[in-house]
Amino acid sequence: MADLIVLYRGQPLLREGLETTLTIGRARDNDVCLLDGTAPYHARLERVGDETILTPKDGPVFLNGERLVGARPLRDGDLFDVGGYRCQFFENTRSLFNPLTHEKTATATTQSTPASDRRALPTIHFLTPEKKKFRRTRILIGRAPSSDLALDNVFVSSQHAEIFFHDGEYRLRDLHSRNGTFLNDLRTTERPLPPAGTIRLGRFSLPYQIDGPPKGAANGDAPGVTLSGIRPGEAERLLVGSSKAFQSLIERLKKIAPGNDSVLLLGETGTGKDLIAQFLHSENPRRRTGPFVAVNCAAIPQTLAESQLFGHVRGSFSGAVGDHRGYFQEAHKGTLFLDEVGDLPLETQARLLRVIEDGYVRPVGGNRDIALDVRLVFATNRNLDKSRGDGKFREDLFQRFQWVLKIPPLRERREDIPHLVRYFLMRHAPTPVGFTEETLAVLQRLPWPGNIRELNRAVRRAITNALSHGSDVASLEDFELEGGPVRVSHDGSKVSEIRQEKRRVLKETLASLNGNISHAAQALGVSRVTIHKWIDEDGIDPGEFR
Repeated sequence: MADLIVLYRGQPLLREGLETTLTIGRARDNDVCLLDGTAPYHARLERVGDETILTPKDGPVFLNGERLVGARPLRDGDLFDVGGYRCQFFENTRSLFNPLTHEKTATATTQSTPASDRRALPTIHFLTPEKKKFRRTRILIGRAPSSDLALDNVFVSSQHAEIFFHDGEYRLRDLHSRNGTFLNDLRTTERPLPPAGTIRLGRFSLPYQIDGPPKGAANGDAPGVTLSGIRPGEAERLLVGSSKAFQSLIERLKKIAPGNDSVLLLGETGTGKDLIAQFLHSENPRRRTGPFVAVNCAAIPQTLAESQLFGHVRGSFSGAVGDHRGYFQEAHKGTLFLDEVGDLPLETQARLLRVIEDGYVRPVGGNRDIALDVRLVFATNRNLDKSRGDGKFREDLFQRFQWVLKIPPLRERREDIPHLVRYFLMRHAPTPVGFTEETLAVLQRLPWPGNIRELNRAVRRAITNALSHGSDVASLEDFELEGGPVRVSHDGSKVSEIRQEKRRVLKETLASLNGNISHAAQALGVSRVTIHKWIDEDGIDPGEFR
């Protein structure tokens, strides 16, 4: 199905699917009702065979900067202006970039840039009023402080223009600015950028120069599996890896995804269980158009767990002033991801049995069952074998999981670390940042107890630190690894030092907070579940600090 994106003053306004006919205008009976500068029945879009025909009606329509006379078929990515609105047409929704994924930009084409292009972007240098450089798929220019390139000039609109990377080149696009956008003194709506020139925003000149990516920059393709955005306005992600452990996991996921079986994901914190759950959802042809609802069970108060999951009816308990749809009902026709399921109280676990078995839920205080069509994906970082033995997790619930998948920790797929580092640099660095082979070798030998999440945080620190002292190559010190700058010997002897440092910090924190685990979690910026895991790993007794 084709899609139409409507932008107003450079901001995304709505996205409308196009199956047969779509009318645009000021009158209320239009399919898309737009009020600013539009005629009552301004334009019409109609699907004829495999083509979409745009026809002006009561008002003028400008297609790709030229006034449209008569009907014309649209091509994928075409732009047309209707009154005070800009619209963009997409033929293939799988390549659609929803502009809501980036609150600053109005570009709807940049996400369709091939992954290889996005990882090998040239650098664009702005030479005045201050030297700045960017290497990204979209750059917003305007007077607003939130702009990527903020210009304090009265002739520049709040969101004046944008530069985006598409089909191997940077392009300049005006965003309905007040004083116009010019490229080398030629007024433009949208135009490719030559290697050097001057962009003029009203009366403000902005000379620039474009060159290639720097040596050592993250410009290679990251191997892995593309994960399309599943929530409104969410950009695509990537499950990165080429190791044998990663490929084996992906093969199993592709086999399981099309079905309706319940899945339990077992893995340490930070291994990407949430992304894997999203992959199962997006690769299921029946579920991908439905909702994906993610719930952190550890964050739900035990007294409210059943109400949050199954819903409640008015008057079922004190404070229930109205009916409440639970997470199960919200996920109808889609996927419900219950993370940290091992933290649910036993009573709630018992109620899950029937939902898994026959697909019915009964809201708290209700007198009738509700049939639901939900694919269930569970996850936990707990040792469920131990929890079952201790009576903290129901054996009969565990036996209801049709698939149990173990997610390998990062230390078991070290060959993926270079790919992950390059991917995070590409994803987070506002300007080109590279790294040395020595740094990469050190990163591969570290234990990474926080797995991919910890590596991601380290890369983001490295980007900030490198750019703060004007370098485009991140050094080992820029990563601020646990315990300070770390230089690991080839035999990995630094691992024990890192563990000792973690144990020391944890004990000092617990001692200063009288053994309060919740306060320690807040002080260290981690979850209570992580604190409990560290306590178990290091054999620490919080009671000795109380």
